[in-house]
Amino acid sequence: MKIASLFIQKYGKTSWEEFKEFATRFQTKNQIFFNNNELLYIALAVRGSLIPSNEFERLEYLGDSILQALIGSLLFEKFPSFPPEKLTRLRSILVRNKNLAIIGRKMGMGEIGNILNMGLLNDNQIADMFEAVVGALFIDRDDFEAVKKDLCMFFAVENKVQEIESSPWGDKDPKSFLYEILQKKYKNNFSVEYTSINLGTENIPLYQVTLVVRQKDTEEIIDYTVGKFAKKLKDAQKHAAESLLLKWFYPNTNIKKLDLLKYS
Repeated sequence: MKIASLFIQKYGKTSWEEFKEFATRFQTKNQIFFNNNELLYIALAVRGSLIPSNEFERLEYLGDSILQALIGSLLFEKFPSFPPEKLTRLRSILVRNKNLAIIGRKMGMGEIGNILNMGLLNDNQIADMFEAVVGALFIDRDDFEAVKKDLCMFFAVENKVQEIESSPWGDKDPKSFLYEILQKKYKNNFSVEYTSINLGTENIPLYQVTLVVRQKDTEEIIDYTVGKFAKKLKDAQKHAAESLLLKWFYPNTNIKKLDLLKYS
């Protein structure tokens, strides 16, 4: 059964027309045009909608793989002096859900939530949709270089890398950088405690971590913070470490402009 029949069955004909109109606007807005609109329709029917998600998830899987190669290729071309380990760290930051969600929202993907009766989509849903669209685009083009040409301007790799490098911890893992800072100041007289809660489910976790830094000899709290939510515990811990670093290094800064550095 094609997505048109499924969509009308689940949402009705009026919503289907709205969905198609959105897909047309999306292509015009971003100057990315599909030969096979069916692929785009599947990619826009994000997980959590009433449309079965198997085909969406397959496109998401493919898009994730293509993005790894695409960003790796762009970084390789634009930064010939960077060693492999630095390129790997930068690629990891650029393909994180937070960055993909920022790009997806600029492309207008957030609008689809109302059409699919899902309300405001979160960053993970937008990132998943972005990956699915990339997967759909690759199948539609059957040409990696063509997809790279379509998408490279949305990543603005040189600007993003400059933003990353301007952070005190650059492309380093914030947990490691936090430890380095504490080690320099307190030697071994400190402890770092990460306490997590899962506000999601066992199958779909949503972790939030509280980070507490203490002096070992007195048990006195040096500082603490609560990080943003993440679906992986290790990313939630990085959220918390980064939150504390931002608090120390940018006490009067609008943190939104540093969103690229966020995890998950």
